[in-house]
Amino acid sequence: MNSRSSQESVPPPPDTRPQSPEEAYQTLRKLILGAENTQIERILRRIEDPRRRTKDISQVLPEAVVLQTKQNSRMVPALRPTVEQIIHASVKRDPKPLVDALFPIIGPAIRKSVAEAFRQMMQSLNTTLEHSTSLKGIQWRIQALRTGKPFAEVVLLNTLLYRVEQVFLIHRETGLLLNHAVAEGVIVQDGDMVSGMLTAINDFIRDSFTPRKNDALTTIRLGETTVVLEEGPHAYLAGVVRGNPPEQLRVVFRKALETIHLEFGQELIDFDGDTAPLETATPYLETCLRMQQKSGTRKTSPVIWIITAAIIGLSLFWGARWVRNQMHWTRYLNRLRDTPGLVVTQAEKRHGIFQVSGLRDPLADNPADLIPDGLDPDQIAGHWEPFYAMQPQFILMRARQLSHPPASTTLTLADNILTASGSAPMAWITRNRPVLSTLPGISRYDDSRLAISDLDALLLEKARLRLQPPKTVALDVKNGHLIVTGRASHQWVLHLEKYDMTLDGIGSVDKQQLIDSDAVELERIRRDLEQAAIRFSRGTQLAEPGATTALDRTARLIYRLQEASGRLKTTAIVEILGHTDVAGSEEKNRRLRRARANIIRDQLIKKGVTPAMLRIADMQTQEASYMKKATSILMTGRRVTFQIDLLKQHQTG
Repeated sequence: MNSRSSQESVPPPPDTRPQSPEEAYQTLRKLILGAENTQIERILRRIEDPRRRTKDISQVLPEAVVLQTKQNSRMVPALRPTVEQIIHASVKRDPKPLVDALFPIIGPAIRKSVAEAFRQMMQSLNTTLEHSTSLKGIQWRIQALRTGKPFAEVVLLNTLLYRVEQVFLIHRETGLLLNHAVAEGVIVQDGDMVSGMLTAINDFIRDSFTPRKNDALTTIRLGETTVVLEEGPHAYLAGVVRGNPPEQLRVVFRKALETIHLEFGQELIDFDGDTAPLETATPYLETCLRMQQKSGTRKTSPVIWIITAAIIGLSLFWGARWVRNQMHWTRYLNRLRDTPGLVVTQAEKRHGIFQVSGLRDPLADNPADLIPDGLDPDQIAGHWEPFYAMQPQFILMRARQLSHPPASTTLTLADNILTASGSAPMAWITRNRPVLSTLPGISRYDDSRLAISDLDALLLEKARLRLQPPKTVALDVKNGHLIVTGRASHQWVLHLEKYDMTLDGIGSVDKQQLIDSDAVELERIRRDLEQAAIRFSRGTQLAEPGATTALDRTARLIYRLQEASGRLKTTAIVEILGHTDVAGSEEKNRRLRRARANIIRDQLIKKGVTPAMLRIADMQTQEASYMKKATSILMTGRRVTFQIDLLKQHQTG
């Protein structure tokens, strides 16, 4: 029993199997670097986790930006594109936040800019007047006349210490112009030509005088003009200076050149002739456009005080005049707005002229009559569009103007109802009833209280109500006789013939001046068809070019003929007559005439003409007349014409 327990507590024998070199190396590595391996794995997981890495960078990014900004200015060009894009996107999405942020500084900035511009203007004016009225100024004016230069340029030359007029940025290896800045008022030369000449002069000096390797051309002087050159690793600056440039100016050039190399270093190295990437270097070149004048104690010239007083006086005079005109203008606008029938929609002053636009009822007062004293009518331009005012007085005035009522008729307006009372001729009543019923501004026209002052007018009204004449027919009654004039359809003419005039007390009906428009239309169509002709080529059954148009027109005329004859209760028959000239045998011409007539008949049927309306005419009775004709038949006989027969419908059965 004890021996069995002791056997069970004995540990298993160790693995005496020999290890491979790789397994031995891994075992040794775990024994030596066990803790370090765990840390390395933790660091790798932290680096490979994007969220964790972003959080770690965010904790040190602000301090890194501040530290880099203190060390140098390389962070500024690096962040500038991103900041510009952010601002551009923000303004494009909603400009209000940026406007609100800039609002506190925009006003002071504008005021400062205006004050500075005014100060410079007064200083320039003071300088010019001072030198114009002094002895020195007279000498300079003589010098300007002698040299042909403007007086302002002569003053500038004599009072200027120096001024940088132009700055060129030139590529060192190729000698090409990269950018160019010019001071205001300076005449600009060809920049590429200037850069080429400077490069040629620099190369000439280097090749001719064998200078040392680090030597460079720094100054070129010609009279009062000096060219200051400052070289860099990949580009150099050339400034054209008028006057005597101080040594401090070279420091300004060097600083600008260093900044350009810092921000555009890679662009200068990779330069292949395209200057577009270096266009943004202009602000750095403009920092070199400096100027300095001779200092001295100046006193304000008395002329300045005189001119200032004159300006103030003129300003007060014109100001008082402007106020007076504005008062008159306001008074005029108030009159226009208070005048019935006038509506002012726009009033402004443009190009020294008072412009007023609006609406004017034709019955309203003339706006020109409302111009107050003190306001020049030539200084006022009015543009008035017509409209109808809805005030009661204008509605009544318009009703009287349109209807011209007799003295026995009274027009009144109440609750938008226009009422005619008294007595008036029937002609006036019937003529003005539709006019006054459709008058703008009223809801109804009532003439029930208006008595008829003439019997003929009453008869005329009865006849009009019974006959219901069209607008093209005029009815009139004279001494009890109805006179009908104008144009009417055949159907209305038949209605008139059935009219029992005794029912309305009409003695007779005179319709001699009444024209049956359907009969006239039928006769015109008949005349046009009988004058139509479709021409054929000589000796053939082929129509001449252009016959299609004539055939289409003929078909349309036949359609209209059928419609017009239907309205007149008649049947129209179109006889088709074929014609030939005198050339050829008689038998051939007879066949050719009939063939041509048949061709035209078939073509008309294809175009929708009713076949029953078309009939081929017998030409035998006319053949003898062809032989008697001469040249005219030779020229015009090759054709097809038409003859119209009108039959009453009861005869066509």
